[in-house]
This record gives sequence, structure tokens and C-alpha cells, in this order.
Amino acid sequence: MDASRLLLFSALAVVIGVLIPLIGLYVPEQNIQLSSSTSVKPRLVNNTVSLVVTGGLENFEDYTRLYNYLSTHSLLRLEGSIEAPRIQPLVTLTPFAVYTIIPESQTLVAGTREGYAAGPVQETSSSEYSTTNVQVRGVDEPDYVKTNGEIIVVAGYSKIYIVDPFTYTVSSTIGFEGELKGLFLYKNLLVVLSSKSIGTYSIMKLNGLVLEKYYPSQPLTLITVYDVSDPYNPSRLYTMNITGSYLDARLEKGYLYIVTSTLAVTGEKVFTVPVVNDKPLPPRNIVLPGNGTLVEYYNTITSINVKTGEYSAVSILSDPGSTIYMKNETLIVASTHRANLYMEALKKAVKIIVEDTDMVPPSERVEIEELLEQNMVIQASQLLSNVLAEKMQWKNENIIYEWEGKINNIIGNYRLSMNTTLYFFHVKGLSMNYVDSKVFRGVLRDQFCIDMDDHGYLYIALNRRILKPVFRINTYNVETRNYRNGQVVIQVVEDGTSRTVNMTIPGTPGSGRESIVVVPSIGLTPIITDNVLYVIDTRNVSIVSSITRIAVGEDIKAARLLDGLFLLVTYRRIDPLFAVNISDPKHPEIIGWLHELGYSEYLHPLPGGYVLGVGVSNSWGLKIEIYDLRDPRHIKPVSILKVPDYTSPVLRDYHAFLLDIEKMRIIIPIGYPMRIYAYYAFKGWNGYYTDGFLIISLRNHKLHLEKAVGLPGAGRALYIDDKYYLISPSKIQVINRDNLENITIISLT
Repeated sequence: MDASRLLLFSALAVVIGVLIPLIGLYVPEQNIQLSSSTSVKPRLVNNTVSLVVTGGLENFEDYTRLYNYLSTHSLLRLEGSIEAPRIQPLVTLTPFAVYTIIPESQTLVAGTREGYAAGPVQETSSSEYSTTNVQVRGVDEPDYVKTNGEIIVVAGYSKIYIVDPFTYTVSSTIGFEGELKGLFLYKNLLVVLSSKSIGTYSIMKLNGLVLEKYYPSQPLTLITVYDVSDPYNPSRLYTMNITGSYLDARLEKGYLYIVTSTLAVTGEKVFTVPVVNDKPLPPRNIVLPGNGTLVEYYNTITSINVKTGEYSAVSILSDPGSTIYMKNETLIVASTHRANLYMEALKKAVKIIVEDTDMVPPSERVEIEELLEQNMVIQASQLLSNVLAEKMQWKNENIIYEWEGKINNIIGNYRLSMNTTLYFFHVKGLSMNYVDSKVFRGVLRDQFCIDMDDHGYLYIALNRRILKPVFRINTYNVETRNYRNGQVVIQVVEDGTSRTVNMTIPGTPGSGRESIVVVPSIGLTPIITDNVLYVIDTRNVSIVSSITRIAVGEDIKAARLLDGLFLLVTYRRIDPLFAVNISDPKHPEIIGWLHELGYSEYLHPLPGGYVLGVGVSNSWGLKIEIYDLRDPRHIKPVSILKVPDYTSPVLRDYHAFLLDIEKMRIIIPIGYPMRIYAYYAFKGWNGYYTDGFLIISLRNHKLHLEKAVGLPGAGRALYIDDKYYLISPSKIQVINRDNLENITIISLT
């Protein structure tokens, strides 16, 4: 397959993967076969879910009422696919049942160590060690590397490695199938989150007949818990399954809170219910918006006692979830209203291109029109993109721009607004109590745009924007970088003084080939209006204050809540860093700002009233800067370090950031932009194309690069006692935490 087709199919796969919703499944209990090592049986605890009917929401009394609601209020109704409910509502579960067989795939490969016996659950570690960089202290987040000070757990390319950091050996490995979503390590319990695609059969009653239909490649989220008290012989305690795609998870005080999204009605007109651990969710545990809006997904929140396997679950009918936040027994699920807007614009754009231009041959035109008539919008768009890509491969840029402008003049005449709904839950252990929901105009950039102070006031920064449909013909210059084994030179600029540092990369050579690829696409382009900061009293979920029209026409790049301040970075041509005084939550006020070239994408608080920003300089390259916030009315930059031509995963994944307060150092992975491009396109541990780590000192609030360590696939760094462990999916570089001398390399493969 040539480069153009490969990139085209990859782009289409990403678009379709984001937009095509996922079907709910009903998995019979008898089809799940656990290995003989299973010692815990997950158990539903029904009396821990309380659905208080407030905020315009209510729950269902039975499946028939749920069925009737979906027949008239699902997103499928908007697309005109349902003239009338054709699957007759039944009191039984028949219309909702979807069966599957899940083959056993968990494997353990034990290491050897004579005389080692499993010990008791370890409450604390005698070692000093770093933990995952998280937003809220005490609320753990999933990552691909975890440590409890006694072992290091690393998710590699196809296995999970349990590493003894003191003997520099791999104690054991755990095999898994599917896509790994993250790990938790709670005391001596390892929690593995993964997802896989499985084939399913649905059984339904239609006009008095029982029909079967096969649906291939549907998602299932798996939670597997292991006892790793003996790291040389880990044992699997239990596996749970939840239908739908994984969104995110948190772990607090031994309880896992995981959020998944499942489509309520599929294009095949199958009505579903979410299933948790082989059991369909009781109708009383499903709630819906009372505002009459069209619904699309179940967002299911499952609470699990990771030690006992007891769990409870609740689901909300809404748009798909986008972000979660948790603090002080409050769990918030954010849902952005976007999918129906995209489908509306996409269908209109495809229709216009086919009918009002001469770009599509007659045979393909008929096929695309037939797909649109059947409301198979994604399939029609995919076929159109294939046709245009073949047609444009050998055209010059002038013709491409002419087609692009002609189509946009036709389809770009209307606008769509974007809103976000926040759903509030009170959670404590297995008890989950729905509280309320609020709709806001605007979108969240990331979870740092939601944060709560210790008094229960929630701060929400939203970028308000409208959308317009846009047709683009993207041209890519695909180049495989030709890496050499040996040293590369990194230029560093520290407070205006330039120097170079050598970094040895044990890399592999590339082909060095180039090709031009044309990829047509139809999408929605945001038109930024302004930004707004809301303050919410979580005790009654009411808006107590707000600041509107912040940085008109600029986009939010970063946010961070500090003691008495809320920081907000926006960007268009320059980088304004705003300081909002929130000492009185009912009267927030912007009291200071700093304008610079470039922008920060991640902000991390430092002791003594300083904050560190990691971002992009005005010219392409990495920028790390320390700001003095002791007088927030006059923010001062005190030190800056730039690395031209390089970037870092920290810009998109703050878990890759390590701050060593005792040694006053930060460690971050870096990569050459062309090599790290795959990380941005396919976010995840296995997508890293990084070159190594930078170890930077912060002494006297000055940034100084102490060492560059070459390590292909560099992703995470941590410390245990007097050693740093620099980690990639295939190896761990161990260095001395004091003098930064190399000690050894632990091979994971």
C-alpha cells in the first residue's frame, strides 16, 4: 500500500473512530470463564445507588418506558431513520439482549526466586518515591507506569512488566489483549484497564418474529485486578467488564470510579442498555435529561471496591462524555454537545459537493446519494473522500485551492453553537448520589479548566465558540527521518545565553523517502468568540459569579487553580497569562496579566509563590519558563529555557512531567517534531516517538539543563530513594539521583 493510501485510510479511521458511536452489550454471566487463580467474585451492590430526582432529571421505572423514550428521543430520530418504533416494546429484556462470548486471554508469566512467599497487604512503603503527576492530591489517575516504592509496573508494547527496582530485574510479566487504557497500583493491588473489540449477536422480536443479527467489532471495557504482594508470582483476583468505550477513571481510598460511553440506539435500530459485569443495568439506575433534548449515549459511572470486587453503577442518557473531574467526594462528568452538530453539517456538505460540483463521477454520485438517503452519512463521506483523493493526487495546488474555495462558498453560510453539560454526583465508596446538572455555552479544553477549592467552590473556564462547516484539501509532505546511531546536538537557550548539549540516541535509521499526499476532509471549524470563567457553589450547584469576554477571539491553552488565584493562558498571536483573584469567590477579578511571545500549555505550581509553564516558543520549539506570582498584579518572568526544534509529550499529557521537590529538578521527555508527530495523531504510550529526557535544575528559580539522556520511546520518569528511573516501553535507564551518573539499564524485552 503506497504512502498516500495509507495516510488517507489512517485519517479516515481516526475520524470514523471518533464519530461512529458504539453499541451496548448484554453479556450472559455463564460465558465469562475466569482462571483458577480467581479468588474474588465481583458483586453488584444495588442499595448504594441513589438517584435524587432534581435538576430536571428522572429515572425509569421499567425497561418498557426506557424503550419508549429511546424510540422518540434518540439522535437516530433526528436523522430520520425511525419512522415509528418497529421493535415492539416488551416487559422482558428481549429487545435489549445482545449476547457474546469472550475468550479467556489473561496470561501470567512468573519469574523465579527461591524462598519468596506472598506477604500481607502492604500499607506503606519504607522507600521515598514519586507518584503519578495528578491534578488533585489524593485522587489517583490512570497511567502507563506506576510504583509503590517497592516495585515498578510498566506497560510495554504488548505486556505489563513488574520490575524489581533494587535488583534491576523483571520479576514477572502479565500478558493482555486489546488496547491498554491505563494502570492503577493501590498498595499491593494492580488494576489494569483495557478495551477490546468483540463480535456480538443481537436477538430481538420484530413484528412477532425473532431475528438475529451479527455486529462485528464492538467495544468492551475490562477491569482486571491482580494481587502483586509477591511480584514474582502475581495472581489475578477477578475481571469485570463494562460495555462501551472507556472515557476515564479515578481511584480514591481503594475505590475505582470508571466512566464509559455506550450508544443507546444503533443505526440498525437496535435499542440497548448498558451492561456492567454481565448484568444489564436496572432501569431505576438509568436517568435522563428532563429538557426533551435528543439523546445519543449512555454515560455509565461504575464504582468498584478494588479489594472485594463489590460494585455499583449508574448511567445518564446524554451526549458522549468528554472529561471527568473528582475532588471532595464530588464527581463531575462533562458532556459536549457536538456529534449531532457534526452529522448535520457533514450531511449537508456531502450533499452539496455531490449535487453542485462536477468533481464526482456519475457512478459514484449515485452511490453516495443512496447512502445519504439511508442516513449513512459517515459511509457517504468516506466514499466521497476516497473519490476526491484519487482525483486530486496529480492536480496542482492552484486547482486544489480553487475547488476548496468554491465548495466553502456554498457550505459555509450557517453557524452552529457548542454547549457543555456538567453532571454532578456525590460519591463515597460504593455510594453514588446524582445531584444535578448545568448547561453552559462553550467547551472545555481539558480537565484543568475545572477545579475546586477547599471550600466547595468550583471554577470552570470555557472557550465560547461557534462552528461552521469547512471543506479542506490537506497536502502532507511525508518524510521518514533518517536517524543515525550516535550523538545528536541539542541547542539550549537559558535566559538568553545559548549553548549546545550532546545526547546519544541508540536509534534506528529511517528510509528518508518523501512523498506528497492529498487528503480531502469535511469538518467543523470553530470560530472563537471569547472565554468565560464561572464560579459554582457545589453545595447547591448554583452559579455564584462569572467573568465574561475574557481575551476576545483567543483560545484557552492552559489553566490552573492555585491558592487564591486562578491562572488562565489564552493565545492568538501572543501569550497572555491572566491572574484572577478568587479570594472572594462571589466577586472574582482579573488583577494581573503578562503578555509574551509563545504560550504555555501546562502550568505547575512551585513553592514560594512561583509557577512553571511548559509550552511553545514563538518560533517552533519547546519553552520552559518560571513566573513570579508573589505579586499577582505584576507577574514577572524570572527564568526561561528554550530548546529549538524540539517538543515534549508534556504539552498534551501532564503525566509525563516529573517534579522532584527535594532535589529541585524537573524531568521531561522530548522529541524532534517530525518524530513526535505520531504521538499527537495517535495519543498513547505506544505512540511515543521521543528521543530522550531533559533533566533540568530549578535552583534559585533559575532553569539550567543538567543532563540530556537519549532513550528512544522516552515517556515517564520517577524516583525511588537515591535513584531516577527513566522509562520507555522497552527499557529503563537507571541513574544516580545525586550526581546523575548512569548506573544500569533494565531491559523489558
